[in-house]
Amino acid sequence: MKKGGTVIAPTDSVYGLFGDALNEKTVERIRGIKGRDGRKPFQIAVLEQDAGKYGKLNESAVKLIERFWPGDVNLIVEKTTLVPDYISESTVCLTCHRNKTIDSIVRGVGRPLVSTSVNLSGMPPAVRIQDIQKEIRERADFVIDGGETKNKKPNTIVDLTVNPARIIREGPVSRGELEHLIQIEQ
Repeated sequence: MKKGGTVIAPTDSVYGLFGDALNEKTVERIRGIKGRDGRKPFQIAVLEQDAGKYGKLNESAVKLIERFWPGDVNLIVEKTTLVPDYISESTVCLTCHRNKTIDSIVRGVGRPLVSTSVNLSGMPPAVRIQDIQKEIRERADFVIDGGETKNKKPNTIVDLTVNPARIIREGPVSRGELEHLIQIEQ
């Protein structure tokens, strides 16, 4: 992965496609594998202690990180200058995976990783290796079969660039759990 490779691996929620987020060729390759629109931003997987290097963390972000990371909530925040525009233009979606395999990969690469569900754009995400389209499996450099994923649905995504915060997608962490910590748009 340090040389631009890609890997398919399970997270706690769904199978993901990962690559070095700071390598533009790798990111474009992932776009091609997924058939993803070039204007659609990617989320990046970071270590919990590195979140502030890549995103500008407000009070709400800190509360959610302290309660849910590593885990099931992805945070949209303003990006720092370390996040290239080919990932996203002004904001960034940060995730920190609880899954030990992904955590080890992020630590080993030592850089943020593009972290996207491993499915063709518009198709349902995969919860088992058998759910992944053959053409995607063949185009990745490495595939890790970790069995069926635990949560079977993608992470909750919260946009913290607005006040009150907005839930973009409700996943394993519910609106009620979020409302205990921060203000959520009704």
